[in-house]
Amino acid sequence: MELKKANALVEDLKEQITAKNNLERYATVVCLKYTRFKWSISSRKLSAENRKLSHTVERELSEKKRLSLENEELQWKIRQSTSDLSGMLSLSAIEGEKANR
Repeated sequence: MELKKANALVEDLKEQITAKNNLERYATVVCLKYTRFKWSISSRKLSAENRKLSHTVERELSEKKRLSLENEELQWKIRQSTSDLSGMLSLSAIEGEKANR
């Protein structure tokens, strides 16, 4: 009778160990899936942030190019107006000399 009880106890303990091992494997799988899920969310967030930053950089480069072209145009206009003013001053000086004669 004692032997039967001992064998039954051994079988019960084996089943408990198997159940515990299965539960640990399941917990490991759940943890891995959760980790993968968190990584996936982080990856999507980083991708979205990367797209946003790339868009911002493109927009800023475009604005910089526009401002550079505008600056170039304004410098050209200054050179032109200085040149025109120079010409007018020279013409005025020549006309002034003629008037003094």
